[in-house]
Amino acid sequence: MSLSRVPALLLVLLGLALSTACGQIGEEPNEDTEDPPGDTSDAEACDNEADDDGDGLVDCDDPDCDGDAACP
Repeated sequence: MSLSRVPALLLVLLGLALSTACGQIGEEPNEDTEDPPGDTSDAEACDNEADDDGDGLVDCDDPDCDGDAACP
């Protein structure tokens, strides 16, 4: 390899290192598998005949629907 290509190679390697590191700055691994309190993103809709929250229970059979108007 000629010496004239060394600076260009170093710039490419530096760019790769920086672009890889930028995705990791300030990020911490998320070890929580449960939703935070008050999170309704996986809430059971009690009148659509589907298991919205993935617990194997549908609509009024799901304890999450206790007291819901759709489940007398």
